[in-house]
Amino acid sequence: MTIPTIKSALPIETVLAHYGLEASSKGALKCPFHEDGKASMKIYPETNTAYCFAGSCEVKSVDVIDFIMRMDGTTKREAILKAKDLIDLPLLSLPAQPPKGEADQLKILDAKAIYTASLETMKKHTAAKAYCEGRGLKYHDFLGIGYKSQKTGDKWGRGCIILPLKDKGNKVVSLYGRAIKGAGHYYTAGRKGLYPYHPDATTKTLILTESVIDAASIRRYEFKLDLYAILALYGTNGLTAEHKTAIANLQDLREIILALDNDTAGIKATEAVAAELMELKPGLTISFLELPEGGDVNEVASRAEDVEATFNDLFARREIIANAVPVVPSQIPTSSLNTDNRNNLIYQSQTATYEVKGGVRTAPKDLDSLKVTLAIKAAAPPLGAGGRSRQKLDLYEDKQISRCARAVAERLGLRADLVELDLDRLTELLEAHRETLRTEIKREETTKITVNQADRKRCLQFLKAPDLLTRINERIERAGITGEENNRLLLFVVASSFAMPTTLHALIQGASGSGKTRLLRVVSDLIPEEAVKRYTRVTDGSFYNQGEYYFSHKLLCFEDIDGLKEEALLAVRELQSSEILITSTSFKDEHGN
Repeated sequence: MTIPTIKSALPIETVLAHYGLEASSKGALKCPFHEDGKASMKIYPETNTAYCFAGSCEVKSVDVIDFIMRMDGTTKREAILKAKDLIDLPLLSLPAQPPKGEADQLKILDAKAIYTASLETMKKHTAAKAYCEGRGLKYHDFLGIGYKSQKTGDKWGRGCIILPLKDKGNKVVSLYGRAIKGAGHYYTAGRKGLYPYHPDATTKTLILTESVIDAASIRRYEFKLDLYAILALYGTNGLTAEHKTAIANLQDLREIILALDNDTAGIKATEAVAAELMELKPGLTISFLELPEGGDVNEVASRAEDVEATFNDLFARREIIANAVPVVPSQIPTSSLNTDNRNNLIYQSQTATYEVKGGVRTAPKDLDSLKVTLAIKAAAPPLGAGGRSRQKLDLYEDKQISRCARAVAERLGLRADLVELDLDRLTELLEAHRETLRTEIKREETTKITVNQADRKRCLQFLKAPDLLTRINERIERAGITGEENNRLLLFVVASSFAMPTTLHALIQGASGSGKTRLLRVVSDLIPEEAVKRYTRVTDGSFYNQGEYYFSHKLLCFEDIDGLKEEALLAVRELQSSEILITSTSFKDEHGN
C-alpha cells in the first residue's frame, strides 16, 4: 500500500476518534498541538487533512500520517505502519453530523440488548454461521457469538458478528463487531470493557492476543499452562488503561505470553507492549509465541487439525523476552547460571546472554557428551547486527565450539574469542548443574515422606468414620470438580491405590473438550506430589532408562494414551499386568568383546 493510498483510505475522523478527539458539526476542534482555548483547528474530510489557524501553533497543515507522527512523537515510518493498522481496524465514533433523530439513538445504544438480540439472530442466519465456521469460531458453544442483521433499525454493526466486552462485574458494557463481508472491525462509541472478561484474581499466566477474533479462536480449548487466562488487545496499539489496571491487580501473576501477529507491525508491537508491561509489573516473566511468518492466532487455529496440540507445542517453545529487570552488562556476574526454569537455563556474560533451550540431559548414556540447543543474544548489539543466533552443538567437541563461536560472532557482531570463552565457562556451569540434577533424582528416589503422629491420628479418625466414600466425594467437589460425581470418586479410588500391593488402572474416555484432562489433573492433585508422575508424551524405551524403583508405588498419569508409541504402550501394559519391566542390552568392553 503506497503512502498516497494510505492518506486517501484513512479518514481524518477515524484518526481523531483513535485519540479521543471529535470535531464539531462544522469540522472545528481544539488543536491538540498547542494550548488552544477556542477550537483553532479545522478538519477537511475531502482531503483527510487538518489545519490550525492559530498564529502561535507551529503545526499548521497536517495529513493523517503527520497527525499520528506528532501525536505519538514517532518517526514517519512508525506513523505509516500505525496508519495502516487504523485502516484495517477502524474505530466507529459518532458522526460529525448525525442524521436528524439518529443522534439520540446512538447515544443511548443498549449494548446488552443488542448483544442478546444478536444471539437469537445467529441461530437462524446461515451466512453468519458459515463465516464463523470458516474462521474456526464455534458460535454455538460458550463463546456466545451473535450476529446483527442488515435489516435492524440502528446502523451500528449491521452485517457483523457480535462479541461482548465486559466490565469487572462481568456485565456487557460495549460491543465488538466484525463484518462477515469485507474486513471491517467496529466498536461501539465510548468503547470500554475487556474481552472475553476481566481475568480471575488467581491467574498466574496471562495470554494476550492481538485481536478479539484471535482470543475467540482459542479460548474454548484447554492448554497445558498454570492457571491461565486469555485477554484480547484491541490491535497493535490496543493495550488500554483498562487492560493495564486489570493486569496490575493480578497479584498472583507470574508470566504474560504475547501472542501477536508475526508480521512487521505485530513484531514491533510485541516489543512495545513488553516494555510497557515490564514497567507496569517489574520482575514479571514476559514471553512471546513464535507464530508462522505473517500468521496470526486465528489463522493458525482455523487451519490446525488439532488446535490444542498445535498451541501446546507453540507454548512449550515460547521465547522469553524478560525474566526480571533488564540486565546491565557491567553488573552481570561472570559465574552464574539461572536455573529457575529447568527447560530454559540462562547464562549471562558481559558479551552475550546464552539460553539453553530444553535444559541438559541427565541419563547415564548421555554423560559422555553435553549436547545443547542455544539461543544467543548480544548484551549490547552493534548497529545493524542480527537479533539472535540459534545453535545446536556438543560442548565436548572443541571443533564445534570454534565453529559456533565464529558463526555467532559474525551474526551478532561480537568477538569470536570472547564468545568461545563464554562457551567454555558455560560448559563448566552446565556440568555442575547436570551433576546437581542427578543428585536430586537419586535423593527423590530414596526420600521417604513421613507423617507426624497428630496428622496420622486425624487421618485415621476420618477413615474410620461412617460414609467414607460420601465424605471423600464431598471433599473432591471442594477441590474443584463439580458434577461427574461417580467418575470423580471412581478415579480417586483408582488413583489412591498407588500405595497398595496390587494397584488399579483407569482409562478416561470422552469427546474432545469434555474435560478429560482437567478431571485427571484435579484428581491427581489430590495425591501426594512426590507420588505422582505426569506425562504428556513418552518416547520408545524411556521407561527402561529410569532407576530400578523409580515407578514403585507411584501414580502414573498419561494425558493421551493414543500419543504413546508402540514400545512405550507395551511398557505401560507390562507395568499394569506384571508390575515389573525387564530389559537386556549389549555393549562393547575395552577389548571390543
